[in-house]
Amino acid sequence: MIDREHQENYFSNISKIANFIKRTSGSGILFCACNDPQVIFEVNRQVIQKCRDSKLEVQELSVTRSKADRLVEAFRKAAEPSPKAIIVNNLDSRIQDTDGAIISDINFAREILIDLGICFIFWLSEKNMALVANKATDLYIRRDRSVIRFPDSFKRKELELTIPLDKIEGIPLTELKQLNLKIQLLEKHLKEATKKQFSEKRIAAEIIFDLVTACLEANDIGKAAAYFSRYNDFFENSDRLDYLELTAMILFKTRQFDLADNYYRRVKAIQRETGDLDGLASTFHQLGFIAQKRRNFETAERWNQKALRIKEKLGDKHGSAIIYDHLGMIAHKQNDLETAEKWYQKSLKINETQGDEHGAATAYHHLGMIAQRQRDFETADKWFQKSLMIKETQGDEYGASAAYHHLGINAQKQRNFKTAKTWFLKSLMIKEKQGNEHGIALTNLALGILLSKEKKDVESSKQIIKGIILLKKSVDDSRLNFAIQFFLDLYGQQPHPIQEELRKEWEQAGLGDFPPEEK
Repeated sequence: MIDREHQENYFSNISKIANFIKRTSGSGILFCACNDPQVIFEVNRQVIQKCRDSKLEVQELSVTRSKADRLVEAFRKAAEPSPKAIIVNNLDSRIQDTDGAIISDINFAREILIDLGICFIFWLSEKNMALVANKATDLYIRRDRSVIRFPDSFKRKELELTIPLDKIEGIPLTELKQLNLKIQLLEKHLKEATKKQFSEKRIAAEIIFDLVTACLEANDIGKAAAYFSRYNDFFENSDRLDYLELTAMILFKTRQFDLADNYYRRVKAIQRETGDLDGLASTFHQLGFIAQKRRNFETAERWNQKALRIKEKLGDKHGSAIIYDHLGMIAHKQNDLETAEKWYQKSLKINETQGDEHGAATAYHHLGMIAQRQRDFETADKWFQKSLMIKETQGDEYGASAAYHHLGINAQKQRNFKTAKTWFLKSLMIKEKQGNEHGIALTNLALGILLSKEKKDVESSKQIIKGIILLKKSVDDSRLNFAIQFFLDLYGQQPHPIQEELRKEWEQAGLGDFPPEEK
């Protein structure tokens, strides 16, 4: 029996494993941690049944003593019927038998696992998961998602690890730091593959896909887009679901919303055909984001409600919480602060119950924005600080930069300009490091507004121009028009010599005719 307090996570985790198998085209590596063989047996049974319901074959491979001696051969034989995935059981016993030597064998076989083009799910105890993280670092870091953990059947408390899982060779690892190590490893593999003159197709399939995905997960959009652009023809012209999803996400993150919309609709058609309900929910959610960015809030809400119906039907509390948060954002954008707060609180309740710090930090941030709009700056500051504490602890620079930015706005609204500038500059430093041009534009705009409040109109105008240059490259007409109008208002207040100086700044920035026309 599973303790009631763990039931939601238990069933959610089963869905995560099944969805990993369904949605991964080709090779993939997933680690699952549990100390209880009864739980592992039952999880495998349900995962296999879920996959068979979707007409996907999954093989189980129990690593016996004889198979441990010929591990690669055992993997190859299990792959002969061409299953969608292979679940590898009984590794803990073999680790004990071989004094851990089998871990090195698994690490050595990692490229063979990738070449087989099949998903592998490895079951390990928590203690041995930490051992793998330390002794098979390359394989562990190249896994496709976070370790999925199941509690013991008869324990109510979270398991305490004999070896801390947040350490590899003594280095503290948050999820983001693990991602950064994964990126470094993949970049090393890319250099080696290029030196060995691997074909572009092989490099794209075996390295670039994982590398771009990891960069996106780490919110390093600039690096993700740069790597993707070198192989974009390979991904954009493919019919594989995961390649189309990656293309759509890159286009969305680089604010090419029309193209992103087209690719997500292609993804949606494949998911409908295969009956991938969880995938459909994710695609509906992304289409909702695109509609929101276009300020078509009615359509955005409709897509999210479609996604929510699926998530609630599947019993996916975590996924529902994400959509509740997005529905809050849509209401927030329409100035319906009361409705927005209700959605945010609904999301927060699930995140806190499930111990999802990342999701909770997002909700804290959004509740801070609500308090800020209500001019309750003290409460806003508390929410932002709660969010920031988690983001900094997790090493999430992207999330921290957003918190810094809004703490700056909060300080500015209270006319604490020195503190505001400090926060803005901290945010700007991260955004510049990550190549987040849209974020840089918004912080430059905020700094420009701050300088104008300090009566530094010339400096303010020059800062606003920096923002306008980048906003012109983004699909964000509302903020671009605001920035242009703000600049024109400042320009109109200046004496003639200063106006000439600002006109010259405008022209040298390559911003076209002056005065500009509103988009």
